[in-house]
Amino acid sequence: MAKLSISQKKCWQELLDSIRQIEKLSAERVCPSPKNIESRLRIVFGEDYRNQNFTILHQKVNALYRNGTKKYPEIHSDEQFRKLRDEHIEDYLLADNHTIKANFIGKTQNPHPRFMDLMAIAYGEAINFEEYYERKNAPPVRFEGRWVSVVRSNDRQHLLLAPILVSKEENTYRAVMRSKYNTFEGKVYELNGCLQLLFDNGEKMLLLSFRIGAVKVPKLLQGTFSGIASNGAPIAGVEWLVRPDELPADLDIPAKLQITNGTADWKGLPEKLQNVFKDFDNCYFKTNIDRISSCSWTDLDV
Repeated sequence: MAKLSISQKKCWQELLDSIRQIEKLSAERVCPSPKNIESRLRIVFGEDYRNQNFTILHQKVNALYRNGTKKYPEIHSDEQFRKLRDEHIEDYLLADNHTIKANFIGKTQNPHPRFMDLMAIAYGEAINFEEYYERKNAPPVRFEGRWVSVVRSNDRQHLLLAPILVSKEENTYRAVMRSKYNTFEGKVYELNGCLQLLFDNGEKMLLLSFRIGAVKVPKLLQGTFSGIASNGAPIAGVEWLVRPDELPADLDIPAKLQITNGTADWKGLPEKLQNVFKDFDNCYFKTNIDRISSCSWTDLDV
């Protein structure tokens, strides 16, 4: 049996995290309201009907309909869809605001399966949570799927690991990278055997470049990053992308590992990775902007 990338519990938490981003949740607003979910559900049902995905629409409705005690009739006509649309959507909402909040703040250890289906249908572009989970664990295609970025921090003191998801949207590829403090969204390009990810969060831009060649199932991509530090200095260095199942299963990502004088608790990371990233000077380059004043040859005078 193929090794699963993530557990069902972790997949559920990742779905909740994606909903937090979609709904722009915050410390003041920790969960979507029933009205928000109702609006999403109406949009999903409407798109399926307009695209004539009648079987998929029927499966989604029946996954949620009246606690599973009844089956909703098939939907093939405008009249049938209007009947569905005009019904009280509360029939499909399994919880009030209190229960929704309990799931989002982690008070509910075992979410109701139909509540998980509801979230996967409304936000996960899936027929139900099982299908969402299977899709997340599907074998990656070339560079698509889940990666972990590995890089030394600008302060010399840490090794940073951040999750990156590469997905295909129509004919383009998109990437999302999430650290403990920021989320970057960007575009993905493949040219002449190299893979490039260009991220922009509105405040900073970051370019990652990797050699991929013609490898169909890469597990490790070696490359570089380049960008601008918070003090305005151009910086670049070594960056790796590693498939999550190549790293210790108990390692929580994103992670920030302390490194002092080349020593660290590497949390079971592969020795070959340690050998590359333990020496800051071998994997980082930073322009000394304190010596740049006139942008002329005199800046090079000692």
